[in-house]
Amino acid sequence: MNNFYSAGSCRSSCFKFEIDGVQVGWIPPHVASLITRHTDVFLPPQEGAVSLCPRLDCYERRSEAVNEVLQTLRQESSLTCLKGWRDEVRFYSFIV
Repeated sequence: MNNFYSAGSCRSSCFKFEIDGVQVGWIPPHVASLITRHTDVFLPPQEGAVSLCPRLDCYERRSEAVNEVLQTLRQESSLTCLKGWRDEVRFYSFIV
């Protein structure tokens, strides 16, 4: 089970994932190196965090941009976890 709060987890080596300065998750270093090649979507790690580009300023733009990166990574077979992806989409709404 992948639980970042269990003893021995890899969380201490992960980057925070931030949108508009709010942490929304964690990104392992090997994933960060793949996604930050897409500089139009993800900013390189700064102060321990990977962020979405500020120009992605609404849900629709963010969703479309991240989806394009994930589709590219899946086509490249860069992440084995994307091999079984069936194009499911989860909708999240954050109130800040």
